[in-house]
Amino acid sequence: MLLIDGKKTSDDIKAELRQRVAFHKLHIGKVP
Repeated sequence: MLLIDGKKTSDDIKAELRQRVAFHKLHIGKVP
């Protein structure tokens, strides 16, 4: 993850949240 001037833009935060949610769903999907 890249930080520019020590700040994240709202788009960066939204993208990060989407990635976390996608990973979380994928992980849960593997659990029987």
